Amino acid sequence: MKQKQSIAVLFYIRKSMSTHSKFSPIYMRITVNGKRAEFSLKREVEVTKWNAAAGLMLGNSEAAKSINQYIAYWRQLAYDAQEKLIKDGKVVTAQSIKNQMTGSLPNQRTLMEAFSFHNDRLLERVGIDHSPATHVRYQTTKGHVLEFMQAKYGTGDIYLS
Repeated sequence: MKQKQSIAVLFYIRKSMSTHSKFSPIYMRITVNGKRAEFSLKREVEVTKWNAAAGLMLGNSEAAKSINQYIAYWRQLAYDAQEKLIKDGKVVTAQSIKNQMTGSLPNQRTLMEAFSFHNDRLLERVGIDHSPATHVRYQTTKGHVLEFMQAKYGTGDIYLS
């Protein structure tokens, strides 16, 4: 049974981070399966002109249209990042979507990469200090872990942190 990746995108302002009493920075929150990632959009909005329920700026002024278009751009970027991660067969988490969007892709290893690295090193040692059966057992274990992750979490890999 494959687990569906639910994603939610929310835009909000932080009144406590106000640089001036009238303006507050806009933040974006991405939630995937209950895990969050947040970051600033580096834009500010007048507190009285913010619609918290819609996550948009109120009004038809040029400033409101500009801010709302900017928010729509980031919302679409989040969904595009999710699709790219799925297409590439990578792990979809709130942090991985944020990293994909902002271009700050960390050099993180995944569990399957670690298994492959270990098994490749072990294969080099077969006949020296390991038997071929040991390598077969580790390959089998890797397969079982992969099947478990797909059945339990709906993904073929997870990041090690």
